[in-house]
Amino acid sequence: MDTKTKAAMDQSRKDVKKQMKKQARKRFFKAMFARRIVIVGTIGFVIILLAAIFAPFLTPYEPDAMNENAQLALPSAEHLLGTDNFGRDIFTRLLYGARISLIIGVLAVILAAVIGIALGMCAAYFSGIADILIMRIMEALNSIPNLMLSLALVAVFGHSMGSLAVILAIATVPTYVRMTRAMTLRVKNSDYVKAAQMQGAGSIFIMVRHILPNIMSPNLVMMMSNVGGTILSEASLSFLGVGITIPTPSWGSMVSQGRGYLLDNPYISIVPGICVAVLVICLNMIGDGLRDAMDPRLSGEA
Repeated sequence: MDTKTKAAMDQSRKDVKKQMKKQARKRFFKAMFARRIVIVGTIGFVIILLAAIFAPFLTPYEPDAMNENAQLALPSAEHLLGTDNFGRDIFTRLLYGARISLIIGVLAVILAAVIGIALGMCAAYFSGIADILIMRIMEALNSIPNLMLSLALVAVFGHSMGSLAVILAIATVPTYVRMTRAMTLRVKNSDYVKAAQMQGAGSIFIMVRHILPNIMSPNLVMMMSNVGGTILSEASLSFLGVGITIPTPSWGSMVSQGRGYLLDNPYISIVPGICVAVLVICLNMIGDGLRDAMDPRLSGEA
């Protein structure tokens, strides 16, 4: 076989692989957005995300800027959603509060997933004492209601954004551990894992190279769904006064602060509460679409 023929065959293989990847991406997005409700949820999430990113360009006010002459003002051309009891622009605080919610939600879920997936794989792959120890700790954490566990951890770690992300991650870790352990138990007895073990591959290499890619799809779906739940948990903690420290804008704290002024300006509480609900619903819709795309039994390809 001459050099030109070999090069042509290599190029042909690359073209076939590229075409297969393109078709796979097309099938993925087609399955994910097959339902209109997923499209609506994605559009809603993108709008909130863009509003949070471009907040400084969408409002002329600072989130903590107070105006003593415009306290509890109703919506107007100057203040689209009015002002709170300190004269702060509600629309501005809403935009900056979206940043807080999204950052904490994403960080907490990523941290929980990394820790939970690693512990779940170790528990199932090594079994024995490692499995018993990890699962007993997870059962102990899971036996405590998430809100109670978060309140206890806040007293230890504090109220900063990083601390809240860690706290909410700890409360979510057991979910990832249980799912990952169950899937790893099925995958570790497969032929390709046994072949890698016979070739002398290390445990870490096998878990990262052979097991992790085959258990990520359900975890990715869970991560997307958990972002919404984590944002709701952060809002709950802020509502109770143990979340984001005032005066940093947070949707939960805005709902709490506006309770005493519902008759003067109900937008202080109602709008942030609606935003929390809309964001959580949109994320759950996207999670459902992601599940449809990654589960061939639901996408009709099985």
